[in-house]
Amino acid sequence: MPRYFFHVTSSNGDILADEDGEEFDLVEAARGHAAAVARELSRNRPHALVGYYISVVDERGV
Repeated sequence: MPRYFFHVTSSNGDILADEDGEEFDLVEAARGHAAAVARELSRNRPHALVGYYISVVDERGV
């Protein structure tokens, strides 16, 4: 099963790299997971995360 990594980039360009990742059957499932995490984070601190984004990459960095 492919492993996907979820790197978080801040509004000033700092990157919090996911070094562990998670396994998903399909890239669509990994993207759905990233969207769910983003929704949960924005519910808790909506203004603190303006300009942040999550990149989903596979083991090759693509």
